[in-house]
Amino acid sequence: MSALGGLNKTPNGVVIGVVQLQLPVVATPGELADQTQRIVAIVGKARRNLPTMDLVVFPEYALHGLSMDTNPAIMAHSAYGRPDEIITAEVRPDLVREARAHWSVENNIYQLGHRGFTAVAGGAQDCPYSYMQDLVAGRYRLPWESEVRHTDGASCGFAKPTRRYGERLDRAAE
Repeated sequence: MSALGGLNKTPNGVVIGVVQLQLPVVATPGELADQTQRIVAIVGKARRNLPTMDLVVFPEYALHGLSMDTNPAIMAHSAYGRPDEIITAEVRPDLVREARAHWSVENNIYQLGHRGFTAVAGGAQDCPYSYMQDLVAGRYRLPWESEVRHTDGASCGFAKPTRRYGERLDRAAE
């Protein structure tokens, strides 16, 4: 997923907006109509503010709230006659790789080595910041580094490494 929520949509990308609504109270046909209009207005707002959005997802309580009222006057039935339908989507790593080629101002991976590319053709490729110089020299440290509790993968089942960066691994016996 991109950092700016689809500002730079890729050709095959799908931009999804997820809505958080205040819990409605719906007991009458009039309240149902009001809530329906509220949802329509939010979809319109989403489309106006981010025209690249393909899908807007609402919580299941968006229309009727948490009411268990089955009064036919306020029941909204599926347009296709298939209640409790599940819609799914696929997220593919190859599309993530494709997105990296199409991202613009939100491409943080590219920006790391091409700082300021919106102002300088190709971006500045120097190391002007002290953290970059420290990183290259092997002396980069976080101010709170002594407080970091997990500095290897042992907490997740990985063996604790025994060599330092730059040291050669012994050749495996064959």
